Order: sequence, then structure tokens, then C-alpha cells
Amino acid sequence: MNNKGFAITGFIYTIFAIFIILMIAILNMFNSRKNILDKLKSGVLEEVNKKTTTPVQKFESTNEIQEFYAYKTGFYKVFITSPKVDGYSLIMTFEIFLNESEVLYMRVGSPSYNNNNTEISFDKAFATDNIIASSQANTSSNSVENKYAKIINNRVVYNVYNDMVNESDSKIEITSINKAKENEDLNRVQYVKDCIHGGSGTRPNSWSEFKVLVNGVNIAKGLIPTVTPGTSSKTPLENMTDIKTGTYVQANTTTDEACATIDLGRTYNIDSIQVIHESDQTAYGNKLYVSSDNNEYKLIRNIDELEDSNGIIVDAYEKKHVKKVGNIYAPVKTFEGATWLRVHYQNTLDGTLFWDAKAQILTEGGYEALHKQSILYNLEQYKNKSGQFEFMLEYSDVYGYNRWIQTSNPVTESENVTGYKNVRTSWTTTKWYGLALSSSGNTLIDGNQGSNWWYSVGTLKPHQGGIPVYTGAISKGSSSLWVRIDNL
Repeated sequence: MNNKGFAITGFIYTIFAIFIILMIAILNMFNSRKNILDKLKSGVLEEVNKKTTTPVQKFESTNEIQEFYAYKTGFYKVFITSPKVDGYSLIMTFEIFLNESEVLYMRVGSPSYNNNNTEISFDKAFATDNIIASSQANTSSNSVENKYAKIINNRVVYNVYNDMVNESDSKIEITSINKAKENEDLNRVQYVKDCIHGGSGTRPNSWSEFKVLVNGVNIAKGLIPTVTPGTSSKTPLENMTDIKTGTYVQANTTTDEACATIDLGRTYNIDSIQVIHESDQTAYGNKLYVSSDNNEYKLIRNIDELEDSNGIIVDAYEKKHVKKVGNIYAPVKTFEGATWLRVHYQNTLDGTLFWDAKAQILTEGGYEALHKQSILYNLEQYKNKSGQFEFMLEYSDVYGYNRWIQTSNPVTESENVTGYKNVRTSWTTTKWYGLALSSSGNTLIDGNQGSNWWYSVGTLKPHQGGIPVYTGAISKGSSSLWVRIDNL
């Protein structure tokens, strides 16, 4: 090969070598950038994890008042626990909305300190109006979690577990929680309306207090509601929003429907609505509505139930309280980790009111009157993917409830319950076996085999003055049948 050929070959090898070197340099550069990006990513993740890791602040029994400072605005979960006593322990939880830097004051009890009482307050003086929780150790149950002790803002409390005997030191733990709104019906609301149709108390068609909560603030405080068909001269309208539960507003009528409406002045995305009627009583035909224009109102709650001193609360952080089925807005509730739709309701008004006919209970589209409601015609739609119904049966004046699974439809199957499986039952006497069409003409459905009609659902005639539940138990209040809907 001549010199020219050697020169060309050398030039090509040189170019190739330079190319290899450049490629190696580029790869090293990319690898270096990758390492830098990985480090940055790791640092970001570490920082995010630091920020999202929820610190738990613990408070144990002491003779001093202890303080918790909210380190950000939002919801916090409070755990009150006591060590095991004779093999038993108490676990009580509730949730609370706090603004940044807001302070909770705590006295954590023990046999040595604070007379065993464990209390949480917004005031160091622990005035009665400010105490938001009281709890002692429970020695009569294995592990108690009060699922209903929830506080939506810093002045709304209900169903706190407080009937216990303390024999050991308590502890309090507080941690931040992230909550997402699940009920969009409370968005863009300017008008809130509550309607009632009499009640079981001494002041039918009355309201003790109305609260509308946004970011922990009661925006209804001091607003003047309107009441139709008017109010008693003895009860000024300001009583409904003065945050004093001892005052009240009463409508002119005690038997016809009466409604109270509050104009918030502009639209809000509401966190919670609290309406207090009369403690330890039931407001009949109670329906709560919201609207953005005072024209089209959306029903957000329609269930009659015995109220405690905090009335009823509709919370945007919970699932919807109603579901439209046919012509009926049927109540929905969350209980024991499941969501339930009420498919049948009957209030006998102390054993005086019953269904007129079986066909009435099965009206297509549903049947609704003041004290009777049924969407049993649509029951087949609520079988889960395994072809099962999960039911819960309650009677308002009989302690306990029955929760169970069955595959047969009690509206179509007579005396033939299939696929029965107990989940949690309070009553099993008189041959309880699930629900089926009754062979008796006194009720649509019953829950025992044979000619008797115990566990009656859709009662047409009274037995011993009320609804027969089981031998020795007659309900003169209301019956409710629920079907589980969150597992469909």
C-alpha cells in the first residue's frame, strides 16, 4: 500500500478514535446527569416524606394542664386511650378542625391526678361550655371505639363516650389527618333550609340552633332566618343563630310542615351544617335542603331519628346522606365500615299507624308518606357481585340490630331463605333465619319460619299494640330495613 493509502487509513482511525472518545464522554455526561437527577429526586422525595410524615404528639397523665398547638390549619385526629385494666381497655377517637396556632388544653387523668378525669378544652379554665371530650377507662368491654365522637369544627361536639369508670392512667395522642370532601352537594350554597312536620317533644316544629361551618367558622352566627308559616311571638328569630342551645324558635303550627331558611349572603363551599331541634326527641318529616339561588333546592338529608343535644349534622367530608331511587330520596348512612340505603321505614306513632296494604308497600317508583316509606320494589338492584344481599334491621325502641347476608330476595321468596350468613345479630329467638315474604296477612315480610310473623317488616296490623320483633319485644316506635350498597 502506498503512502497515500496509509494516510487515508490513519485519518479514518483517528476520526473513529475521536468518535469513540466523544461517545464515551457523552455517555459519561449522561450518566453524571442521571446521578445528579437521581440525587435531586432522592432529596425531593426525602423532603416530601419529611413534610408528609405526620408527627404524633403524646400527652400522658400529669397534674399540669398540657397544651397542643396546631402546627397547620386542618383536621386532627385525637386518640384517648387507657391501659388494660383486668384485661380490658378503652380506645376513644374523634376528629377536630383546628386553625394554625390554635391551642387545645388537656388534663389527662389518673388515680393520682385530676380525679381520673381526662378532658380537652379550648380554655385553660375548663369551663363547662368549652370542654369537648371527657373519658375514663372502660372495664366492661374489650375495646371500645366511639365512631361517632367527631368534631367538625372547634365548637361542635356530639356523642363523646363519657360513661365509664377509670382505674388507670389515660393517654392522649394527636395527629394531623388529610381529609377529602366527598359530598359535593354542599358546594356553592347560599341558602340552607330545614323543614319539619311536628315532633315527639314538647316543642314540635322548633329549632334550638342553626350552624353552618366553613373552615372552622360558623358563618350563620347572628343571621336572621325566615320561618314559614311564621313564628310564635315568644320566640324571636335571633334565637336560632345565637349559638345558645337553651333558646329556640318555634313555628306557629305544631302539626303542619314548617320550614326555616337562612340566607348566607353569598355562595360558600360548606364543610358542615348542624341543626338542633329538641334534645332527646325526634323531629318528624325532617328534611334538610340547600340552594344557590333560593329557587332550586337540593335535598341533602331526610331521616327521622332521635336527636342528642347536638341535633343532626351533615358533613361534606362524608358520603351523601340521600340517594334518589324512583320517586323517593331514600336515606343513606355509614355504619360499621359500610354504606347503607334505607329501603323500608315505618313509624307506628306509639302503635297507632300501620300500612294499608301489601301492594302499597311495593308501589313501583316507591311509596312515601310522612311516617311510611318503601322502595322495596327495587330491592333486586342491590345484590352484590356475589349475588348476595347484606341487610340490617333496626327497631327504634328495641335495643340492638340484626346484620346478616342472604341470597334470596325477601320480596319474591316466601318461607324460603337461602344463603343466610350471620354478620352481627342482637336477636335470634323465635326461629330467626333472615327475611322472606310472610305467610301471614298481617305483614309483608317476616323473619321467622312458620305461621308466626316475628321480625315484621311492612306491618299491616298491630300485635300486642305494635310491631312484633320477637317474643317479649314489641316495637311501638319505628322499623327500618337497610341494604348495603358500597360493595355492589
